[in-house]
This record gives sequence, C-alpha cells and structure tokens, in this order.
Amino acid sequence: ITAIHGDTVDVEYDTSDEETEEQLPLRHVRKRRRAPAAPPPAAPPKKKAKKAPAKTACAPGDERSRLMAQCLKRGILCQGSATTMEYMQTKLAAYDGPDPADDLRVGGACYCRWSDRWYGAKILSVDGDSYRVHFLGWGKRYDSDCAAEDVRPAR
Repeated sequence: ITAIHGDTVDVEYDTSDEETEEQLPLRHVRKRRRAPAAPPPAAPPKKKAKKAPAKTACAPGDERSRLMAQCLKRGILCQGSATTMEYMQTKLAAYDGPDPADDLRVGGACYCRWSDRWYGAKILSVDGDSYRVHFLGWGKRYDSDCAAEDVRPAR
C-alpha cells in the first residue's frame, strides 16, 4: 500500500513479469496482522540417567544359550527363540536318557565365542582345526566358521 485516499487505496505489487500499480477500493484490501512474537525456544528436556543393570552370576542370554545347548545335546527339540527357558528346564528335568558324550562332533552341541561372549551352538561340520557352527536361536545367515580355540563342548 503506497497511499490511502478516502475510499480507495494505491497498491504496488510485483508480478513475475512486471511491476503493477493499481487503485483499489478500500473494501478489497485486507489488513495483514502481524504474527505474534514467537516464545523463546524451550530447553530440551533433561535425559534421565539410566541405571546400570544389576550384575548377576551369568547373564540371562548366557543361561538361555546354555539350556538350549543342553537340550540339543540330548535331542530335545527347541524351536529357536520361541522356546522359553521354563520349557527347556522342564524338558531337561524330565529327560531320562543316557548322558551324551562331551566331544566336539558334527551335530553336537557346543559353546562358541562370538566377539567377547559365548553362545550355544550346534556343530554343522568339522574341517581340521575349524568348526562350522549354527548359533541356537539365530538365523542361518549367522552360521559361522570358528577356530578350535573359540569352540568348547557343552556340559
């Protein structure tokens, strides 16, 4: 708006191709309201400090792997991650067959080191000083070749 003359207003605006000047009736012009001042940005909420998990004699994952290896060693069917620890404990308590041998053979149960933790595994093949293992409760894509020092029999 460049000027107001009673009932008319002089308006200047820029279109994409030329500047335009017009005289419009006052009723065609809306008064633009200013946006209210934005409040200062709030400080982000403070993060709660996480409590360290209680240290136990063995982690639940290690106990689960141990139970699964024992079940596998005795021929008790476990359906991977869907099998509960309680189910495995009851099946092991009810098992009355012979104690399996502790040697590392194809199809046998073992513990295998992955990074710095030991997991229950099944031996798929033996090639000299290395073992091809399947980690219990994990998919085939995690099957791995492990050195002899990273494999120990499940007891």
